[in-house]
Amino acid sequence: MLFSYGFIEDGLEDARDIFLDLEIPDDDPLKRAKIAASQCAPGVRISNHSDGLHWESEFVWIICANEEDGLEFRVARSIEGDRMLEMTWKEKPIKSTIELLGCCKADPFWEVFNLRAVSVIQDRVAQQLQILYNRANENENTDFTPRVRDGPRMQALRLRELETELLERAYEYLDEEVRA
Repeated sequence: MLFSYGFIEDGLEDARDIFLDLEIPDDDPLKRAKIAASQCAPGVRISNHSDGLHWESEFVWIICANEEDGLEFRVARSIEGDRMLEMTWKEKPIKSTIELLGCCKADPFWEVFNLRAVSVIQDRVAQQLQILYNRANENENTDFTPRVRDGPRMQALRLRELETELLERAYEYLDEEVRA
């Protein structure tokens, strides 16, 4: 609402959801192939629902699966002779990160994959919180005298507070998942 219409709802008590980008680590030998094969949003959506916090990400599974787990990429040729990248899981062709998730869930090491995913997301939440904390400190250290046009700035600061609260709750939730 703030970025589309210039305001947030009066009395908004919760940021509701936030989307954080995710990156494949530079030291991953399959990084280029994973990026080329992935056709989903490269991030995670963290949402607050009536039954608690939830996270959704197709992309995190391609980050967490590795060659030693059974993820491979090959260059294949189509009937027309075009080269294309083929993703496989334990030598079974898969077409998407959703299929990769299904393969991971069916694998005996599902708990390991899930722990990796939760850890990746928790690290990204911690990184974003650090950015927000640093910016909050910058704002506290500047002289601020309210002016007529500062309404949007104040709403942006309020949104930042709500996002920080959501991310703090998300970090705690993810920490409980890691410990479980």
